[in-house]
Amino acid sequence: MASGDHPLLRPAVSLVYAALIAAALIAIDQIVAFMPGAWFSLLAASVVALSVTTVVILSLAGWRRYREGLNRRAAGWAGAARPRHKTADRVPPAPARRDGPQ
Repeated sequence: MASGDHPLLRPAVSLVYAALIAAALIAIDQIVAFMPGAWFSLLAASVVALSVTTVVILSLAGWRRYREGLNRRAAGWAGAARPRHKTADRVPPAPARRDGPQ
């Protein structure tokens, strides 16, 4: 099934992720080597940017599925909520306990 996204969106997002991960790895390497510079700031900025990018991507995917009427899948993408399984409704109740002479 084709989506309505631009064909270069996925490669662009992949490049953004690669750049952010590379920046985080360089910052970690420089911190471990005790090099002077603002490496903690770079590490913090790359971690925050990775988090924001992930939230935006998951929110867009959830919103797209909500518009398509796939509410359960939208909830899964947006909030990481698990859909309720239908087998849970078929579980028989536990038998009633009878307290009496044995």
